[in-house]
Amino acid sequence: MGYVEFTELGASVASVVRNARLVVNEKLRAAEVAERIRQARSLELVQALLGSLVAETRLLDVELLEVEGRERRMHPPSRQLSHADGLPVRLEYPLLWETSEGRCELVLRVLSERPAAGAHPVAERVANRVGSAVEEWLRRHPRSSERAGEQPRGQGAG
Repeated sequence: MGYVEFTELGASVASVVRNARLVVNEKLRAAEVAERIRQARSLELVQALLGSLVAETRLLDVELLEVEGRERRMHPPSRQLSHADGLPVRLEYPLLWETSEGRCELVLRVLSERPAAGAHPVAERVANRVGSAVEEWLRRHPRSSERAGEQPRGQGAG
């Protein structure tokens, strides 16, 4: 192997190690946030924990949206999304639970930059770890989302 090939191989191996470290750190951070969400005492804290992922990972935004015919933001976006090189990846994780008044529904929307070909988006890795924690929290605190403005589905004036 010549010098140029050896140099390129070294740069490629270093890149793989650097990227693997970043991915592992993001997975660990998402797992830590998921655990803290399970222990949270308010919906506001759940939202703050989700927001912390934007500052500590490569996510562009994480938001909980109400579902009532149309989605509505429960808080402003964390970052301005204006990329000249393409639209971000948008992953929507539906959250459903029952209360005595009916079914409630929110959407956990996670946005990340579009990854290189063949790579998994950060949004997918994070949503896989925190989505179930948010859903579990909502099932244990069914009235919290109603205080934030969510009304159970199917509860119109009759």
